[in-house]
Amino acid sequence: MKETFFSPFERYIVSDCYGLEVIVDNQNYLNESKVDAVAKTLQAGLDLECGHYYTDALNESVLTGKVSQYELDRALKNIYVLLMRVGYFDGIPAYESLGLKDICAADHIELAREAARQGIVLLKNDYEVLPLKPGKKLVLVGPHANATEVMIGNYAGLPYKYVSPLEAFSAIGNVTYATGCLDASCSNDTYFSEAKEAAKFAEVTIIFVGTDLSIEAEFVDRVDFLLPGNQTELIKQVAEVSSGPVILVVLSGSNIDITFAKNNPRISAILWVGFPGEQGGHAIADVVFGKYNPGGRLPVTWYEADYVACLETHIMDAKTPSPQ
Repeated sequence: MKETFFSPFERYIVSDCYGLEVIVDNQNYLNESKVDAVAKTLQAGLDLECGHYYTDALNESVLTGKVSQYELDRALKNIYVLLMRVGYFDGIPAYESLGLKDICAADHIELAREAARQGIVLLKNDYEVLPLKPGKKLVLVGPHANATEVMIGNYAGLPYKYVSPLEAFSAIGNVTYATGCLDASCSNDTYFSEAKEAAKFAEVTIIFVGTDLSIEAEFVDRVDFLLPGNQTELIKQVAEVSSGPVILVVLSGSNIDITFAKNNPRISAILWVGFPGEQGGHAIADVVFGKYNPGGRLPVTWYEADYVACLETHIMDAKTPSPQ
């Protein structure tokens, strides 16, 4: 008798939406049919599909013997065990009674803030500039200094309330705001002078830069590892004239080559915050003022910008036939 299988996480395994369709139609994996794809993924442990292949072809997979009764039962057990564990059949919780008050409860808002804090990584901190002591005169500069929707990134739900960096820092102390760039594309230097002038009189300058969904998202591929548009030049010019320490805060979902900032002695600290979500402003302020100790390791490898050219050269060399 076969041993009953449960996933190691004690819950069911579900696909990415239309993952099976990609396997068949896009990847042409072994020239499979819809029925074959359903059988192989179910046998591999996929309990539930986000899509229509299971609905369309699972019945035929079973009737033709490509999926056994045991494999079908295993998937159903994994799904129904979890439903029982969360009280779905007992009215615990009574899902139909849940509303906005439950989604936007104080502990849920705090959880969003905590998740954002845990995602922040400290990349540089010369002379222990961070954490800052409250009471300093700050200037916030850059296209993401007043970020709201940008912070939630891709595939996000409807936020309860955006808390931008500008809002969070303004609630703590004396803050001046100068955009420098209107958005992540930073297509010109029209607002550079305003940002530079503000930085001359600040005790600490915090520059918020990075990407947005026009630059990196599903179906939007980046062509390099550099900051978009004139953001690098904005950082250099503002840092050059700042009267106090400069903190660079990077919002992005992937690699950004900021070697120039790492090597710039006028930039004292660098934080990477990803796309920190609706409570991102509070989370960044918590780290800057020492209410939370940030991580020290990036979750992915960052490459310098010339890696792309090196990779292209390697690919071309591999395609070039060897001389006879």
